[in-house]
Amino acid sequence: MTDDGQHEIMKAVTGSRLEQPVVRESAAVSWRLISAGPPSKEKGPIYNKTKTIKVTPRPDHETTTNHIMLRHHSSHLVEQLILLFTLITSTVSIPARKMMVTQSGADTQFSVTGTNAAYPRANYLANGQILGVYTDFPEDSQVLTLVTSSDNGNSWSLTGTAARKAVKDGMLDNGYVLQIPSGRVLLAFRNHDRDASGRITIFRITICRSDDNGASWNFHSDAVVVNATPENNGVWEPFLRNAHDGSLQLYFSRERSALDQDSVMLSSRDGGSTWNDEKLISGQVESRSRDGMVGITEISRGQLIAVFETNENGGPFFLETVSSWDDGASWGSRKTLYRSPTGKNAGAPQIALVGNTLLVSFMTDEDNNIGNAASWIDVADSKLLISKDGGGTWSKTTVFQEPSFWPGLTVLNSGNGFLYLAGSNGIKSRKFTL
Repeated sequence: MTDDGQHEIMKAVTGSRLEQPVVRESAAVSWRLISAGPPSKEKGPIYNKTKTIKVTPRPDHETTTNHIMLRHHSSHLVEQLILLFTLITSTVSIPARKMMVTQSGADTQFSVTGTNAAYPRANYLANGQILGVYTDFPEDSQVLTLVTSSDNGNSWSLTGTAARKAVKDGMLDNGYVLQIPSGRVLLAFRNHDRDASGRITIFRITICRSDDNGASWNFHSDAVVVNATPENNGVWEPFLRNAHDGSLQLYFSRERSALDQDSVMLSSRDGGSTWNDEKLISGQVESRSRDGMVGITEISRGQLIAVFETNENGGPFFLETVSSWDDGASWGSRKTLYRSPTGKNAGAPQIALVGNTLLVSFMTDEDNNIGNAASWIDVADSKLLISKDGGGTWSKTTVFQEPSFWPGLTVLNSGNGFLYLAGSNGIKSRKFTL
């Protein structure tokens, strides 16, 4: 992509509108590992060993002030100043446009262990296979389940399982899998504990590792450990990224109160064994917005776009973005990407770049009535926003109709296609070409 093309994408997306300290408490955590292969047909745990981890207390100090770092190419100084102004001021409405991607082949079943599954995410391995993860829910349990595709998403097979937890004992979900440069595969996920009354007592983002492409797993680290308080202080929805300086970045949602949640980032210099202090990605000023479900894509080397859901004072969710020009070291001001024209919810976004085409997946109840459902999530469709002009104009299409949950995107190695993953009577994988 040319420099001009990179600038146009950054300018349009981050300026578009489509219509503190954390203390890790010392605790002994019982970690149960699961062998490779399908879940046991017998009732009860399928662990093959237990390991006790001692969490070392450590204050995580957060004093970062985010800002936009302009590129250091003097020949583009005027262009950069125009870009900075655009990031602050510009808004773009969504026009009615025809669909600009084509479905390629029939849907495939991503959740190979059954239909009671959620939260699909997948990334390529160095061997050309795609490794995916989802949460299976057999018999009042939660199992992080790994699947592999050797044909670019046309079919999926069971690879292994990484962890299991009974629902009565806590929460195990939000898996995100990534291979790091050493060849090791890491899996980040939320891993919360409950007491006998059902109250959450500990919030965690846990990392486990695989050295055989996802067939077997071992505990690696607890990136975040927080003792629960009545003020809603959970941690959720991790996202992993390999940075250009060799570090590993972990993005997640940091809950401050019932009405306030921020997107934050940790970094690791040793492959995820230890983690540095938190940096705010969004939420520096806002105190009554719930930023969450962050996803990242790279427009060009070191130029990142983050997309996340948010709301205001407990109102409907909508989509916003922030941008980084220095590979995630600092982040700019937030911009609204999409609000539902019906005033309903739009949330759980992910973002990807395929060639020069920007994609944003999300779920929304904008076309549906909640009726007797417990939440808007139960009547949501999974949709897709598409821009072929760097975010200047967008098309929108429904990929999976209600009920459809927690969509994700995987860019295919071919360079002209992608997978759209979402919960829909199990979890489906749908392939698109540009």
